[in-house]
Amino acid sequence: MLSQNLCGACAENGVRVLAIDLDPQASLSKNFFGRDYISRLRPYQTVAALYDESRDADPAEMIHKTQVEGISVAPSSDHLEPFDVPNPLEAGDSQFAIRDFIEDVRDDFDLVLIDTPPNVANLLAWGALMASDYVITPVQPEKNSCEGVVDVKVRLQTAIRNGNPDLVDLGYFVNNMDARTSQHRLMEDELRQLNGTQVFETVIYRRTEFQSSQHSYKPITHEKPHSAEADMIRALLVEIIERIETYSQREKRRSVAAG
Repeated sequence: MLSQNLCGACAENGVRVLAIDLDPQASLSKNFFGRDYISRLRPYQTVAALYDESRDADPAEMIHKTQVEGISVAPSSDHLEPFDVPNPLEAGDSQFAIRDFIEDVRDDFDLVLIDTPPNVANLLAWGALMASDYVITPVQPEKNSCEGVVDVKVRLQTAIRNGNPDLVDLGYFVNNMDARTSQHRLMEDELRQLNGTQVFETVIYRRTEFQSSQHSYKPITHEKPHSAEADMIRALLVEIIERIETYSQREKRRSVAAG
């Protein structure tokens, strides 16, 4: 849901977005096309084609336009599940399948957004880290999710050391926050105390409007453009851009100093 809505916030600003769905549950794909459409796709019409050595992947068959102008999706399906194997460092060229795919289609899009499965230790999430310039991590204000931040940090450092030295961690943002729940408020405070400015100021609150907009197969920015929920997503995008710009300016200053 969150990836779909971020795609919407980008598209309404004229950005051509490709969303790559690497979660075998295919929630992002279903939110754009519906369960029936995704269930009818053959493996070569999904991201699974990138991992199938019996057939060359064709981006023209894999990339599907949505009903929202400017947004295309390389969908997932249950065909992808067998490829989400452990020990990705032993997976050979499969580690870089997403990176190579993006290189092939880079000129057709302004932005590629990769939606990953929750298991950051397996091949699919690892492939996303090998292909990405920046990473943002949603964290629910609950014990298991907040404690999982440590695992994410370790995985990112492993990716930087073992294949993508230019990967940048932009930080964490609180997602699915219920402000009425004291436990959620306490966990948000703890997350901010432990991680400081790595935690985004923007918070995405739990609202029924997010769920109801999924029935239209559109991002909330397009289904309910004047809603407070759409504004939350826009605020998150603004903060992402600001963090990227801050990082770029910092690196530019380092280059000048080194020169």
